[in-house]
Amino acid sequence: YNLLYLDEKKRILMENDSLYGEFTRRAAIRYEAGESHLLEKLSAENAQDQIKLQLNALNNQRFQTQLRFSYWIGADTLYEPIPVPLKMNPPAGINSNLNEHILLQWQENLIQQQNAKQQLLRVSRLPEWQAGYYVQSFRFPTTQGTGPLSSYGSAGLALPLLGNSNRKRYEALKWEAEQFRWQKENTRQQLTLKEQQLRSQLKQNIEQVAYYETTGLEKARSMYYLAGLQFKNGSINYLDWMLLMNQAVSIESSYIDAINIYNQTCLDWLYLNLD
Repeated sequence: YNLLYLDEKKRILMENDSLYGEFTRRAAIRYEAGESHLLEKLSAENAQDQIKLQLNALNNQRFQTQLRFSYWIGADTLYEPIPVPLKMNPPAGINSNLNEHILLQWQENLIQQQNAKQQLLRVSRLPEWQAGYYVQSFRFPTTQGTGPLSSYGSAGLALPLLGNSNRKRYEALKWEAEQFRWQKENTRQQLTLKEQQLRSQLKQNIEQVAYYETTGLEKARSMYYLAGLQFKNGSINYLDWMLLMNQAVSIESSYIDAINIYNQTCLDWLYLNLD
């Protein structure tokens, strides 16, 4: 979506580059005919130069974004985005149970692993009773068959060695498990706070995008049309035309920026739904 965002910004600049180029040509003709002063001609040329500089910077930013994406996926190819609408669909509701989040599940697995290690070490520290019963017969060289049966038994208590070392290891595992529990609780609190922030931010983003789609873009289109018409009729000079055009371009650019911020909020919202 970042590449799509940059492409939209580039589209606006290219459209205005063509428009400013045409009016720069007219401003030069008016100056040569003595119908305008030098300041108008210089302002027109400077405006077009600024657009070209912005386009160069945008192209470089886009190239850097492609390089980073290729690096992240371990590829040598520069990929182009699939042509899809820039504005993402509104996200579904956030999971009511944040315990299902993949990060919390991973941390819970760490806790369970530590508990299992503690249990195994606890068992290894217990004494072990040992008992046995044996039966044996003897064969004598001077007799046929076997001799009499002989039986005996044994019993004992096996005590684990290195008891102090195991106890220290057990305490260390216990401390690590407590740390994992603290980290999990801290993560849960952060996710809860993030959820509250995203709800407020997403509401604001939707309202901003809606303003441009219902009101702002219509004003920009009217400025484009009326400014061009009045300039051709001589009702306004180039400086007035450029002021109106800059306002219209600013509205269009702000709309694209608002969509980009909205998309980023949607992606953060989807992160809370990872399970």
